Amino acid sequence: MPDSFQNGRKNDLDLILKPPFREIILGYPEFEVRPAVPSVIENDFLLVISAAYGPPPMTHELFELDIAEGWYTREDCLVMYAGETPVAAGQIRTEMNNDILVGFLDTLGVPKDLQCKGYGAELTKRRIQILLKLGVSEIRTEVEQNNHTMIKLLLKLGFSRI
Repeated sequence: MPDSFQNGRKNDLDLILKPPFREIILGYPEFEVRPAVPSVIENDFLLVISAAYGPPPMTHELFELDIAEGWYTREDCLVMYAGETPVAAGQIRTEMNNDILVGFLDTLGVPKDLQCKGYGAELTKRRIQILLKLGVSEIRTEVEQNNHTMIKLLLKLGFSRI
């Protein structure tokens, strides 16, 4: 996953969010985002990503490999809950680039049976808020060029093409 930011995939669109940052209004304030620190939330993260992208499923071994390679921490892997039901999962990360802290929106998944209900948009907004609280100077992401819904959302939130 993270290699695509460095190598670029020809079917992806690179987007960036720079200051001044717009106010983000949440659509589901009652939802809660939890990091995949305890194993129960890690399992929910793996289930949501697998339900969104599988088969093959996202395994604990692949998850551990990403963490061992330093791409993510468990705190970077987030699950959004409606009550106790996991409805979306995604990753964020930060890195220093030319002496500025850059945030990245990485993988986002919503189980196929829950798509088109605004959960992915909501988690995207919350991931942006988290990165801004961490003090990033800009946020970058990649989106498949045919993912018009996500591109439209990101442009609405203030992202622009790189």
